[in-house]
Amino acid sequence: NCRIGNNAFIRSNCRLGKDVSIGYAVTIEPFVSINNGSVILQYCAIGSTSCVGKHVFLAPGCMLAENRHMLMSSFKSRMGPTIGDYVRIGALSTIIGCKIGKFCMIGANSVITKDLQEETVSINRLERNVTLEEKRLYLQDL
Repeated sequence: NCRIGNNAFIRSNCRLGKDVSIGYAVTIEPFVSINNGSVILQYCAIGSTSCVGKHVFLAPGCMLAENRHMLMSSFKSRMGPTIGDYVRIGALSTIIGCKIGKFCMIGANSVITKDLQEETVSINRLERNVTLEEKRLYLQDL
């Protein structure tokens, strides 16, 4: 039961899990995997080979891009980001070829180019661990 908005563009060889919501004018490139319950809001772009975990929220205008080595000759050597389960990513954020652990929160307009450990909050490259209270409130919203 996926919901796909108008003017969304989903290329071949993508896998969408159950109850995924894709917003208006979202672009999803080939070989992307989006797991159950994830929400991708309008104007997001998801690059090739990206993997989005369960119950991930991407606010409007997010970009998941392949790694930062643009001149790589082999398609296999280019990897999109891997986003862990229960991650929230703020509007207009860009994630470039790295791994984001479970329960991370990324603030709006952030650029992430290195891996984030589980339960990390990143706002404009400042990072801290999520408290148990924040995690409880987060799970309560699901």
